[in-house]
Amino acid sequence: MAVRSRGGSPGLTVALAVFGILFFLTLVATVVFLVQTTGLRKTLAAAQQDLSVYARPGEQADPRVLALKADRSGSVVGKLLEQRAWAFTAITGNAEAEFDAVQAAVKETGLSEGESLLPVLKRHQTLTEEAQRVASEQRAAINQLAAEFEQLGVGKKQQGEAFTKAVGDLDGRLQQQRDDFGKYEQTSGGKLTELASSIEQIRRQAESSVLELRQRNEQLGAENASLRQRIKDMVPSREGSGPTVDPSLLPDGHIVTIDPRGRWVYIDRGRRQHVVLGMSFEVFDQIARADDSGQLRGKATVLVVDIIEDSAQCQVVRTTPGTTVQEGDIIANLVYSPDATFNFYVYGDFDIENTGNATEADRRRLEEMIQQWGGKVQAELSYQTDFLVLGKQPPEPMPLVDVIDPVEIRRRTLLREAYNRYQELIQKAREMSIPVLNQNRFLTLVGYFERE
Repeated sequence: MAVRSRGGSPGLTVALAVFGILFFLTLVATVVFLVQTTGLRKTLAAAQQDLSVYARPGEQADPRVLALKADRSGSVVGKLLEQRAWAFTAITGNAEAEFDAVQAAVKETGLSEGESLLPVLKRHQTLTEEAQRVASEQRAAINQLAAEFEQLGVGKKQQGEAFTKAVGDLDGRLQQQRDDFGKYEQTSGGKLTELASSIEQIRRQAESSVLELRQRNEQLGAENASLRQRIKDMVPSREGSGPTVDPSLLPDGHIVTIDPRGRWVYIDRGRRQHVVLGMSFEVFDQIARADDSGQLRGKATVLVVDIIEDSAQCQVVRTTPGTTVQEGDIIANLVYSPDATFNFYVYGDFDIENTGNATEADRRRLEEMIQQWGGKVQAELSYQTDFLVLGKQPPEPMPLVDVIDPVEIRRRTLLREAYNRYQELIQKAREMSIPVLNQNRFLTLVGYFERE
């Protein structure tokens, strides 16, 4: 027994030794683990503290942050910096700008607190597009005016070229005739005397023709002077200083018979003297008188309603109070003449019925009246014109000061041209001693009346 006891003691010792070693190692490992755990906890706390600087726990759970986190193409902070750079570039043009500077720049635009920048940009974009549209329309209008001016210049150039070509052609023909004459003179010296004789004969005939034409011209001048004197007597001067009319010196006809009731008269002018239906005459006694408005007016107006060879029946359509139509009274119509044709130049718009609206249609009516009663309407004012009849005077337009609208510029330009043309006609008529009649004076002198 004693022998077994001594034999088992070493094994227990070994076991105890091994257990002690293992316990020590376990203790050491536990200390090391505790030390490492403490370090990790400190590192984790520091990391969480650093993370809270970039995103607090509540912000880390924000769906927008989670969406950036889910995108693995970069870090959340990197994406936020990228978005910040894009926004700052769009606002200020500088990706590295400070937030305070960007905020100050936005406030300088007048943006209210809480107001979104995008609607403001859209409004500015709409205003910019509208301004561009207006500018485009104005450029188009300016281009159109420039094209019209260019077209006028081209027309003028073409006329100049045509004139130069015509002059060149005439020079060429003249030179050809000179060359032909030179050749003829060289080759036909014997015929030169004959040619000179023919030329002398032609010269004498030309002198005779010129003399006849001069005599005819003097005769026409005398007739023209007589007609102009008649016109001067019929139409007072524009200043009212002209002589009053003595109708006995310039009658177009006479009253030969009067209806007892005074409604009808017969005149000594008929189909043979070119009287037409619808023609009207002013009736005068031996003294012509002006009415209250200063217009020369007869004591009655008669309208031709029936015509025979040398007489016509007329209806009395107007009478001046206090006067009576008598046999022997004379009749006159500015347009009508049994012996001559008067030339008229009519310009402007007229208001025959006094509606307050002068129109081109009334001018055509007045021209038709002249032609129907034997007068002639000319296309231009000339020395052959006997009367200038002017419509309503165009208003003088305001000067083009600070006007940039092309449409308004064109409107005022046309008004200025019409006004200048009106004044030029008056001045030209005065220079050529052509009587100038306005609408009222013309209608008075032809016996016009408003028909029901």
